[in-house]
Amino acid sequence: MAKRLCVLAALLALTPGSAWAQDARSVLRAATKAMGGENLKTIEYSGAGWSSRIGQTYGLAEDWPKYEVAGYTRVIDYDARWSREDYTRRQGNYPTLGGTPMAQQHVTAILSGAYAWDIQNDLPVALPRPYLDGVAFSDLRQLGWH
Repeated sequence: MAKRLCVLAALLALTPGSAWAQDARSVLRAATKAMGGENLKTIEYSGAGWSSRIGQTYGLAEDWPKYEVAGYTRVIDYDARWSREDYTRRQGNYPTLGGTPMAQQHVTAILSGAYAWDIQNDLPVALPRPYLDGVAFSDLRQLGWH
């Protein structure tokens, strides 16, 4: 039995990986076609749930503080390199873990090409400086988060 397993393992190790990669690629293409995504230019999605402030943990044994996200909507235009993200965040029923409760806040985050800005109290707020280690906010928003 052990000899058969060794032979099977050797055969699998010698099988070219490109055949599996090509098969995966064809499966993804077929799924894209079935969903009508071959000529996708824009997308809009919405939902609700929770998010957290990464790295803002209260203690080593605690999770990051969470807050409730309501009315989330994001619209992306891939050709124009444009997106708009709108949502309301509030403390909800999540513990503050040593912080003060988060007041309800409506967030609007916009990306247009190499420019990113927020809307606060109906006024645009530029984000001219890079985020943390020099990554532009526009690059981060193209990844889907800010």
